Amino acid sequence: MQTMSTAMATLLKSKTMIGDNKPTAEVVIGEGAGSYDWVTATTTKYPTTEISLHGSFEKSSDGSILYVYTRGNIVYQSNIVDVETLLLQDDSITDETAIFTNLLYPRATLFKVDGILYLGLIFTSTVGEVPLTGVTGKEVIYKSVLGDGSDWSLYSTITSITAYNSYVNPSGRDNSFPKPYVIGERWILPITDLEVYGTSGMVGFSKIKVSIDNGITWVNKYIQGGSSPYQLEWGRNIVKWKDKIWVCGWNLAGLTGHVILYNTSDLGETWNIVEDIGAVAGPVSPLQTMNLLVDNQMLYWFINSDSPSYLYGTTVEPTSWSDFTEIKELPFANGEYPINIEIDGKLIISLMNIAGSEIYYTRILGVDFDELKFQPKSINISRNKGMAGSLTLEFDNKAGILAPDGTSNPKLLWPNKKVVVKQGYGAELLTTFTGLIDNVSMNRGSVASVTVSSRDNMKPLLDHYLRNAEFLYTLTYTNMAVETIWENLMILAGVDYDTIEETGLTITEKQFSWETYGDAISWLDEIAGFQTYCDEFGNMNFVRDGRPVDVTTAYSFVEGVDIISLGYDIYDKDLYYAVAVYGKAADDSVIYYAVQFPQAVYWNIPSGKVMRIDAPDADTQAKCEIIADKAIYLMQTRARQVQFESIGIPHLQIGDFIQVTESSTTISEIYRITDISTTQTSGEGAKYTMNLTCYYHAAPEV
Repeated sequence: MQTMSTAMATLLKSKTMIGDNKPTAEVVIGEGAGSYDWVTATTTKYPTTEISLHGSFEKSSDGSILYVYTRGNIVYQSNIVDVETLLLQDDSITDETAIFTNLLYPRATLFKVDGILYLGLIFTSTVGEVPLTGVTGKEVIYKSVLGDGSDWSLYSTITSITAYNSYVNPSGRDNSFPKPYVIGERWILPITDLEVYGTSGMVGFSKIKVSIDNGITWVNKYIQGGSSPYQLEWGRNIVKWKDKIWVCGWNLAGLTGHVILYNTSDLGETWNIVEDIGAVAGPVSPLQTMNLLVDNQMLYWFINSDSPSYLYGTTVEPTSWSDFTEIKELPFANGEYPINIEIDGKLIISLMNIAGSEIYYTRILGVDFDELKFQPKSINISRNKGMAGSLTLEFDNKAGILAPDGTSNPKLLWPNKKVVVKQGYGAELLTTFTGLIDNVSMNRGSVASVTVSSRDNMKPLLDHYLRNAEFLYTLTYTNMAVETIWENLMILAGVDYDTIEETGLTITEKQFSWETYGDAISWLDEIAGFQTYCDEFGNMNFVRDGRPVDVTTAYSFVEGVDIISLGYDIYDKDLYYAVAVYGKAADDSVIYYAVQFPQAVYWNIPSGKVMRIDAPDADTQAKCEIIADKAIYLMQTRARQVQFESIGIPHLQIGDFIQVTESSTTISEIYRITDISTTQTSGEGAKYTMNLTCYYHAAPEV
C-alpha cells in the first residue's frame, strides 16, 4: 500500500477528475534515460582527503557505494552511504580497509558483469624483491560473489612474468586497468601488458585483448607499436557508438604525445585508428589524459590537461577530430586516469587529481540525467499474484521519432531497456510499474504507432539460468536458511530486493542444475510457504504467503461513487475436505501429514474430496505441515471472490486490503487484492480505470 494524500483521497470520492485533475501519466525509458545534463556538472568532491590513486566506484550489494583506490603499496576499499552523500560532501567514506598489501605500483579498478562484482588489478614486484631477486609483474582479476567486496578471490590471471636483476621502466607502471567491455561471454580489454624488453627492464606494451570465455583466458588482438614498447595510457571506459566499439589512448611522450582514437566493427577482432592527434594539433596542450563516454544522443571525448579539462562531443560517427565540437569546460585540472560509472541515476566522473608536489587525490564530478519522458497514447498494466507483472504501452510514432533504427532516438525502445511508469491525477503521480522491455512492435495504419511490451523485474529471473561467479550452472546449498539461499540467488541474478522475512527453515542440501532463477525461487516459495513478488519499484520481495494478523484497509469502494461494475462468485471447485501431504525422509521412508480444512463443514464439502500433495523435497514433518498450511490458506482465498471495475487508484498494490460495499450482493466486507489490471488513455476524453480480483478476508471492524 502506497501512501495516499488527503487531497487525493478527497478527489477520488468527488467524481471530478477533469481539467487540472484529469488522469495523467509519465513514462521514463532507459536506465538514466536521455542525455547527460551538463549544466549540473559544476562541483567536484574528494571522497577522502587522504592520498588516493586510481579511484573507482561500484554499487555494493548492501546498497552503499563501494570505493577502491591505492595509496603507496596498498589497495584500499571503503564505503559511502549512498550516491547523494558521495557527490555532496568531502570525506564521505565510512571506513577504510586494506584488501591487498605489500605491492609495488598497484592500480585497481572495480567493474560489474551480469551483476557480479569484479576488481581488475595491475601490480609489479612485491615490496622488497627489487632489485634483489628481480621483478614480478601481474595483471589479474578478482571477484566478489557476495557483491560487497568482503570476499575477494582470484578469478583469472591475464599476465604474470618475472624478470631477474631488472627494474620497472616507467612505461610499465604509468598506466591503469580499464573496465572491460562485455558482450555475452566476450570481454574486450585494452591494457598495457608488462613484458621484459632487453636492458630496458620491465616495460609496457599497449595491447587490446579479447576473452571469449568470460574473462578467464585472453588473446592479443591488437598491439600498438608492433614489436616495440609503446607507452599508451588507455582510457578506462570502452563504449559502443553507431554499432562500433570505441576506445581512446594517450601516448606519454612529453609535450609531443599523441591522442589516438580506435574503433572496431567486429567485436574486437580487428581495430582501426580513426584519429591520431599530436599535441600541437590537439584541443588542449599539454595533453594529460582522456576518456570516452556516451549517452543516447552523443559520443563524448573527455580530454584533460594541466589547465582546465574539456568535453567534446559528436552526434555522427567520427572520422577525424574535426567531427567533435566543444560541449563544456569541466571543473577538473591536472589529473589522470579518468573513469565513468552510472549509479542510481547519476553519472560519476572520477579521476586522479594531482594537487601540487605530486600529491594525488581521487576527485569526482556528479552529472544528472536529462531524462526522456514520454506521454503514451495508452497504458495497460496487469499484475497477478505469483506471476510477473506485464505492461503494454502505445506511442505515436509520427516521422519515426521513436523508431529503434531511426536517428531521433536510436535504440531507445529496445529489448531489456528499463521502463518506469508513473500514474495519477493532475500533478500527483505515483510509480505503478518498473520493468524491462520485451518486445517493440511498429505499426502503420491511418497513423504510425509503436507498441512496447514489458515485464516487471521478474523477467531476468524467469529468462536466465542460474549460475555462480565461475559461470557454472550447477549450484549446491548446504545447511543454509531458505531466506539466505533466496538472497544469494538475487545477488547472483543481479536484481534489487527489499523485504526478506525469516522462514525458520534450514535446507540440509539442495542442488539446482540448469534451472532458471524462477525455478529455484518457486521451489523455495513452495517449501517455505512463502511468495516472491516484484513491487512497483522493481524490487523483489520474499514474504510469508498466509493470512496476516494485522490488517490495514487501503481504500473503501462504494457503489455509485467509484465502482463501475461488479461481479461476485461463491463456488467450491478449489475447496477440499482435507489436505494430505506425502514427503520423503533422508532414509527414503514416507512422511505423512494430513489436516482438515477448517471451513469444510460450513462449505458443505464431502469428506471424500481430499487434496493429495506429493512433496519429495519435504524431508521433515515440519516441512510437510508448511505445505499443507499453505494449501489450506489458498483454499480460503478461493471460496468467495469479487471482481469489479472501478476508477483508477494508483496507490493500490497486490496484497492490499480493501472494503467493498455493494447493495445487490449485500457485501460490505474486507477483501484482499490478488489481481490488478489498469487501463489509461490520454488526449481528449482521457480515462483511467482498473479491474480488481479480490478474495473475502473478514467482516469489517465495527
